[in-house]
Amino acid sequence: MVEGLWKLSAAIGLCAVLGWVLYMHISRSRYLLAKWAEDNGYQVLSAEYRLFHKGPFFWSSRGQTVYRVEVCDEQGNNRKCAVSKTA
Repeated sequence: MVEGLWKLSAAIGLCAVLGWVLYMHISRSRYLLAKWAEDNGYQVLSAEYRLFHKGPFFWSSRGQTVYRVEVCDEQGNNRKCAVSKTA
């Protein structure tokens, strides 16, 4: 009984740690995307995380996050692009 409880506790702990790491990765990626847009005079209209359809970043590495982004520039022109962030 104690051994089963220990395994359950370890599994819950592992899931919590993995969830936290994923949350931090996504939060940092979103922050860097917003900072990139601000630094380059864009307003982010939409951003989709791309796991498989990475556009020009098809061969990206595991540490690279790719977003399909629609932005509005300072002249009011909407543009769509793929943006990559390396960990």
